[in-house]
This record gives sequence, C-alpha cells and structure tokens, in this order.
Amino acid sequence: MKHPQKSVNVLIRAFVLFLGVSVVMGCQTRPQDGVPEERAQAAEELLNKANRLAEQEEYEAAIADYDDVARRFSQDETREVRELVTKALFNKSSILKKQGEYEAEIAVYDDIVCRFGQDTAFEVRVRVARALFGKGYALEEQGDYEAAIAVFDNIARRFEQDKTLEARKVAARARDDKSRLLEKQAKK
Repeated sequence: MKHPQKSVNVLIRAFVLFLGVSVVMGCQTRPQDGVPEERAQAAEELLNKANRLAEQEEYEAAIADYDDVARRFSQDETREVRELVTKALFNKSSILKKQGEYEAEIAVYDDIVCRFGQDTAFEVRVRVARALFGKGYALEEQGDYEAAIAVFDNIARRFEQDKTLEARKVAARARDDKSRLLEKQAKK
C-alpha cells in the first residue's frame, strides 16, 4: 500500500459513520439513571470534549463523542440535557457538511427531527427547525431541488405559527428559499 495512514483514516471514518447511522436508524436510546444535575454535567462535559476535538480538526473522534452524547442522553427528560443532545447532533452535522458528506449530514438532521420533533422546549424546537432547514440546504447542494423545495415548504407550514420567534424566522427564511428555488427551476 502506498498510503497506509490514508486507508486507516478511511476505515475509521466508515466505522464512525456506521455507528452514527446505527444510532440514527433506531431513533432510540436507553434512559439514564442518576440525578438530573449530574446527567446534565456529564452530557455537557462530553459535548465540550467533542467540541475541543472538532476545533483541533480531530473530526472522527469528535463525531464519536457527539454520537456518545446522543446515545447516552437523548431519552433524558431534562430540558437542559435534551438541548445538549441537539447541540451535539447539530455539531456533528456541521463536521459532516465540512467534509462534503451530505447523505450522512442529512441523516443527522433526520435523527434530530425523529428524536425531538415533538419537543416543546424553546431551544430544542429551534434546533429542529434549523435541522430541517439544514436538510433542505444539503439537498439543494446535491442538486435535488424538488426535495429541497418540499423540505422548505414543510418548514414553512410547520413553523410559521410556532410560539418561538426563532422558529418563525426559520420558517420565513424557508419560504424565501423555496421561492428562490422555484424561480431557479422555472429558468431552466
């Protein structure tokens, strides 16, 4: 082999993506024991560790820790912990986007919606709206304008009357992007 390190990196990336997809496909995790404050602290520490790894461009390790946050804490009933889980998943999607891994990025957005789509906490609802928006944008980046338009339309309908101003702003932006894509298609 000419580049054994490159092959190892490819294998590590494939394994990490496999772990992430296995978490995504189930949309299930195990409940946590312990005191809510301790769980929140543990989730925050793991999220911070993953963020540091991402800042150092150690993406595979960061993704593994983001997945660990999701696996260990997404069934938590504490609002603060659920917010940390959505942050972890969103940060994972950002790495995947940087790497041009659009399918995996979209899978993470779908995971956020699957896990937290019915959540009523402010920050969680906003992240769900942003996850859907990210999915629409990723679909557009792939050239799948029809699917992106459908996602943007879904966001607009789902969040235009939301109780959170931030989610309504995402809905307004989605309406604008839907119109932009429709005009782009009409010009073809």
